[in-house]
Parts: sequence; structure tokens; C-alpha cells
Amino acid sequence: MRWLAVVVCAVVLAGVARAQVPASDLGTDDASRKARAKGEAERGKVAYNLGNWKAAESAYERSYVEWPIPEMLYNLCQARRQLSKWEEAIANCRAYLRDAVPNAENKDIRQIAANHLRNMVDQLARDRATAQQPPTDVIVPAEEESDDEGDQEATSVPSPSIDRQRAPWYSDGWAWGLAGAGVAVAAVGGGFLINAADLEDQAAAATDQQEIADLNDRASSRRFIGGGLLVVGTGVAIAGIVKFIVPNYTGGSESAAVASTHVLLGRDFVGFGGRF
Repeated sequence: MRWLAVVVCAVVLAGVARAQVPASDLGTDDASRKARAKGEAERGKVAYNLGNWKAAESAYERSYVEWPIPEMLYNLCQARRQLSKWEEAIANCRAYLRDAVPNAENKDIRQIAANHLRNMVDQLARDRATAQQPPTDVIVPAEEESDDEGDQEATSVPSPSIDRQRAPWYSDGWAWGLAGAGVAVAAVGGGFLINAADLEDQAAAATDQQEIADLNDRASSRRFIGGGLLVVGTGVAIAGIVKFIVPNYTGGSESAAVASTHVLLGRDFVGFGGRF
């Protein structure tokens, strides 16, 4: 009977010792759990404000485990939404809308949560559709072809690119035409000037005043015409030379260069102008 008495005493002493420990010291009462949940929620809020979404997610999850209230589900949804954890965030958002009792205080939050839920569901659908699409930047190897002499590996030949290249200067037909025409006109003008000089010599050798006047008039007219033709021809020839110098490209969409000249004739002058 001695051992039975020992056991009874031990049980009684254990019960007395347990009764002497306050319930708050055990750490399992509601007040302690709420305090720990509040501390984790505060840590989660700080991490969220700092942009540390992962730390915020962990803190909010620990807070919900200690004291499961709907508001912490909304916080979890927000943190996981920032981490693009769409499935978990959607589950948290739906749980919040299910558990949070609608009232005037959470009316706006519930509306925001509902909007987030729709956006996350759409984003998850887009991500899944993108993941199911075949890649478009994969290089497919060329198939091998065989002939009577043996198998030959097929190689792809890149298509030639169309680049604008500068054409040789001597291939410009417009320039040749302008230069040739200018030289010809200048030569005719030179001929008129030579003829005018000859007429002046004849006038100097003549003795009849009427003949001298007639020869001088003809010489003056020939000199005027010859000078004008010489100026025009020289200008056109210069235009042709400038056309040679102007870059001429083939294979592009540029319009051909256009050169134009004009001559101003007056009683005592000959003027020349041009546009290249």
C-alpha cells in the first residue's frame, strides 16, 4: 500500500503546482495570442511599407496563425499580389470576402478586394495562356536531304539584303548630257565671238564709212550672241560637273537630282543663274 500512497501524493502535488501557475504565464490564453498576432501584424506592416513583400507575407501569415481574423487575410492577399503569387492571393482574397461580415466600416475595403480579385483572376488566366503558347523564337534545324551520291546536309542561305550603294560617277546620264550640251553651246558661242572679232578686223581695214558702220553693227550683234551662248554653255557644263559630284545612290527611293539654269540678257550685260 506504500507505493499507492506515494502515487497519490505525487498527483496531488502536481495538481497543486499547476494550480499555482497563472494562466497568462502559460502563453496559450487569448490575450497572449492576440498580443503575438498584433506584433506580427505590426512587423508585416513595416515590411510592406518598405517594399519587402516577402517579409510582409511571412509576418502576416504568422499573425493569422496566432489569431485568424479576416483583416489579416486581406493583408496576406495584398502582399502575395505584389509577389505575383496569383493563386494564393486569390484564395486569400476570396476567404476575406467570405469571412468578413459586411458593414459600414469595411464597405470600401470589400469593394477594393473585389476589384483586386477580378484583376488577379484575369492576370492568372493570361499567364496560363502565355505559358501554353509554343515559343516563337526557337530555331528549327533544317531537314537533311539525300541524293544518289549520299546524304547532304541542308544549309540555309540567307537572302541578300538590299542596300543602297553609290553608283559610279561616270554612270550618271544626266550629268553627261548637261556637260555635253554645255560644251556644245559654249563652242557655238566661241564661234560667234571669233566671227565678231573677224568682222571688227574687217571694219578696221575698210575705208567706206557705211561699210564700217555695218561691219561694226554685225560684230556687236555677234559678240552679244556669242557672249550669251558662251555664258549659257559654261553654266550648263558646270551644272553637269556638279551633277557628277552630287552623291548618286541606287537601290533607294530618292528622287533624281535636278539641275536647272537660266540666263538673263540685257542691253549691256549677260547674266547666268542655276539650281542644282
